[in-house]
Amino acid sequence: MKLKFLSVLLLAIVAAVAYASLQPPTYDNAKPPTLPLPSAYEKALAFLGPRTNEFHCIRATVTNAFSSDGEWYFSFYSTNANARFPLKQIDVSFGGRVIEDNGYR
Repeated sequence: MKLKFLSVLLLAIVAAVAYASLQPPTYDNAKPPTLPLPSAYEKALAFLGPRTNEFHCIRATVTNAFSSDGEWYFSFYSTNANARFPLKQIDVSFGGRVIEDNGYR
């Protein structure tokens, strides 16, 4: 019984270490973004298109969740209190690629 417990514990530790190694390193905040914030925000608004009247920006941050070079990550929230999906998260890579993060990474 003790051997079974130790092997399960060892397997859990190995799985945790493997999962942690798959996570990209965090963005180096000492390095300035190669895409200025106003340009990235303009691209995010263009991506939202006519929905810009329905959402307002509540957060902008630099990350490297989708690109190792880095990207701007915007969170927009609905101006409609009864919206079914009130949060939109838009990712603008430093290369200019724009995607909506639906949480399916």
